[in-house]
Amino acid sequence: MRKLQEKIHAVIREGRPITEEDEMWAEMARNSVKNSATALNDTLQKLAALTAAMAGGLVVLRDSAVPERWRVAVICALLISLTCSVWGMYPRKCRVKLDDYRSCRESEQKAISLKSFWLKAAGIGFALAIALALIGMISNAC
Repeated sequence: MRKLQEKIHAVIREGRPITEEDEMWAEMARNSVKNSATALNDTLQKLAALTAAMAGGLVVLRDSAVPERWRVAVICALLISLTCSVWGMYPRKCRVKLDDYRSCRESEQKAISLKSFWLKAAGIGFALAIALALIGMISNAC
């Protein structure tokens, strides 16, 4: 986004008209910013559903390849991932001055960064659960 802004400012400084390519890149950047919160929310929803299904499966399946002590650790990691996913989807309130462009942009960027943080945390919890399950399966096989 910053490179695009610099390019547009260079075009304006040079005094040349904006080309179709410049306009295309600007439109792509606007769409990317506009759709990023929706994409993050969709990803959080899918991760929450996957995590809940895996945790439920581990609770129901008593005779799995993962030993009991490892199964408890995996379920705890999955619950942490589920909590982070749900917390990331939770809508936040913020005060926005609708007549101030910067205020709107800052609130949108804050929402996107919060969703990104919770998605990363949920992903780490999910990866930890998979790693613990693999370790438990390997220790059970040995």
